[in-house]
Amino acid sequence: FIKLESISQLSKTLKYLKNNSPSIKGGNMIDKNKCGLALGLFFAIVHAVWALAVAIIPGSLQSFLDWIFALHFVAPVWSLTAFNFVNAILLVIVTFITGYILGWVFAWAHNLCHKK
Repeated sequence: FIKLESISQLSKTLKYLKNNSPSIKGGNMIDKNKCGLALGLFFAIVHAVWALAVAIIPGSLQSFLDWIFALHFVAPVWSLTAFNFVNAILLVIVTFITGYILGWVFAWAHNLCHKK
């Protein structure tokens, strides 16, 4: 059995951690810029890896896409085009910006729901 004083101490510890967490300012608030940067960077990295794979193994990627379409009961209608370095750079930039905007909006909406 848990002693009553142990529960009280646990409650005090949880309150302290909630109010003094170094990664969360204001209790449950998310830093919009950090969230945007994190999601933007994640999107950019995923798409940079995709672009690199298109440059290195386009045949295997096409087979993978065909398999993914088949799993979704969709006839494969798209095919990969030849790798283009400028398009790859634009893909990474556009996905970073999109990820940043989505992360910023997510943090803004989250903070709106958690205003004190």
